[in-house]
Amino acid sequence: MVSRGIQAKTGEVRQRFFLFLARRSGMSAADGALSQLRAATDPAAKGGEFYGPLFVNSGPPVRKPVVRRLGMDKAIAALWEVSERETGIAIDVRAAAAAA
Repeated sequence: MVSRGIQAKTGEVRQRFFLFLARRSGMSAADGALSQLRAATDPAAKGGEFYGPLFVNSGPPVRKPVVRRLGMDKAIAALWEVSERETGIAIDVRAAAAAA
């Protein structure tokens, strides 16, 4: 059986390691918000597009491809159904898209 002291020490080392990685390869909260700001304010941005950092977790906001996996439509429909049920708000997306 591993003692609690060793487990705690291992957890602290892991925490420091991942914090180091995040600081070296991540971005600040302000920089992280830039992708959403660009998507919301760029006149060239269209609904359904995705904006994210140029690199995996850092860099300026750029348009990224939207990749759907096989079977994702079923998961999206289920998530939408739960969202409508839990919020009590039904939104007809097709009608809204047609009106736009």
